[in-house]
Amino acid sequence: MKNFTYLCLAFFCCLTVYAQTESKSNIQRIRIDFKTPEGYVRHLLLGFTKDDSATDGIDYGYDARNRDKLKDDLNWMINSQRFVIQPVGAYSESKRYPFGMFLTNSGPIEISMTAFEHFDTPIPVFVHDAWSDSYHKINDLSYKKTMESGVYHDRFFLFRGVKNIEFFLYRLTTIFA
Repeated sequence: MKNFTYLCLAFFCCLTVYAQTESKSNIQRIRIDFKTPEGYVRHLLLGFTKDDSATDGIDYGYDARNRDKLKDDLNWMINSQRFVIQPVGAYSESKRYPFGMFLTNSGPIEISMTAFEHFDTPIPVFVHDAWSDSYHKINDLSYKKTMESGVYHDRFFLFRGVKNIEFFLYRLTTIFA
């Protein structure tokens, strides 16, 4: 009887692990790296839940608050609070997600897209600089800029999707026309 109990326990553990693995694969992820003026790298994650179990707001158990006290940092901004992981609802082409940039040191910064996870095809991802109203596709090339020290809210956003490409091409044609 004891061996049967262990066999059942092992079976249910395997089922649980398999179910958790399957449910995790339903979350689409975009991984972002931020290189500071001093050369340190902050890893950020934006996730999309297909079942809309996460929102654009703070979702207990999904979002991860930034607890670090770094001199230079980039974070997702949710309700004026700093986060390093931000899952949201299902993928949508029309949304953009704000970054908060906090720099004690002036110098070159770099924002890059390092990975897509669980997307059927890669999607275009842009950094939008609201101050210069410019868009930079970061799928293959990092966004690089020399920044002065300071706190930058409502300046940089992550933007993605097919509509963004159309808007980006429209902006290029209006600028160079």
